[in-house]
Amino acid sequence: MSTGIPYTQLPEDSVQPNPLLEQLLDSSVGIQLLLQPDATIQFINQRSCQVFGYQRNKLQGKSWYNLHSDQELELNPHLKAFKSALESHKLPPKDFESEIQTNDLRSRRIKWLCKVFPAGSNSFTHITLSGEDVTSYRHLINQLQQSDERHRNLIEHSLAGIVQIARDGDLVYVNPAFVKMFGYSSQQEMMELNISVLFVSEDKWQTIQRNLVSENFIQNFEAELLHKSGKTLHILFNAVLRNEVVTATLLDLTAQKRQEWDLQLLKYAVNSGGDEVYVITRDTKFVWVNQRACEFLGYSPYEMLNLSVSDISPHFAPDQWNTRWSYLREHHFVVFESSHLTKDGQEYPVEIMANFIEFADEEFLFAFARNISDRKQSETALRQSEEQFKRIFKTIQD
Repeated sequence: MSTGIPYTQLPEDSVQPNPLLEQLLDSSVGIQLLLQPDATIQFINQRSCQVFGYQRNKLQGKSWYNLHSDQELELNPHLKAFKSALESHKLPPKDFESEIQTNDLRSRRIKWLCKVFPAGSNSFTHITLSGEDVTSYRHLINQLQQSDERHRNLIEHSLAGIVQIARDGDLVYVNPAFVKMFGYSSQQEMMELNISVLFVSEDKWQTIQRNLVSENFIQNFEAELLHKSGKTLHILFNAVLRNEVVTATLLDLTAQKRQEWDLQLLKYAVNSGGDEVYVITRDTKFVWVNQRACEFLGYSPYEMLNLSVSDISPHFAPDQWNTRWSYLREHHFVVFESSHLTKDGQEYPVEIMANFIEFADEEFLFAFARNISDRKQSETALRQSEEQFKRIFKTIQD
């Protein structure tokens, strides 16, 4: 900005070239210009010519403003202040930046240092402009700003909860996913909290703090935290400590933990039941069996997974397998009787309930087999009793 200090512009014939000054300017590795008080270029050094892409005789005697586009002259407030100061006979700004248009119509961002050479108490003979090409630097700054903006967008739209925590536990930043994870209405509402109130056990937060102080980071730490509604969330916690601020990412494992629990419950129920359970592939291999199947057949789980249907089914007909598989694919469920053969060669009758299932683009047979030896013995006894009764009844009639 102009300092407001007036000066007296000397007559043009009093502004004489200074060969020694011009020689010094020409030997500089930086951009150097010598301007008359009306901004006419009196001298421009070789480095400036290289940067701007002009020969010296094309610029000397021309206005320094001509190196700028009309848009730059109109919109750059520092350039307008420089021009206004010279026109109103006041000192120009000491430092500023402007966009120079080169001979090949490219733009170069120049940082200028302005110095006037006084000829008395309130006049000067000329102005020197020392310039530094900061085009690459400004471009880098813009890229960093854009990168920061992209990172902010990634954080704001991340599905993981991201939080920054002061050393005393106060929340200084939370992303929208973090707010949604804990059921609060806004980021502002959450940032009024201390992280310790979210932990079911405050000892867990203290453990995290101790680890961060000693290691500066913590990985895959599981803890129970509280939803606003009061329900417990199972959270996976990863954090780093930098500059007295903890930056953490939180993943909600509650649904996963529930699925794991449900799966364990299902396995327990299936293993604890009285029926043998088999999961069979299209090529008749066992991919999973329950404990009851192992107990009935006398094999270990490892041995069972190396067997196929023909190893435990003495009446298995390989040539009918594809037909039965196609039938199951169409009808999904079938019940039939068969028999199983134990490891020590004993055969026992079973009733099989077979279900066709598709999982992860693969086809499986999910089969329940029930030992019906007792039922068969009862049926045999009943049949023998009926036959004996028929013989006795016939004898009486005769």
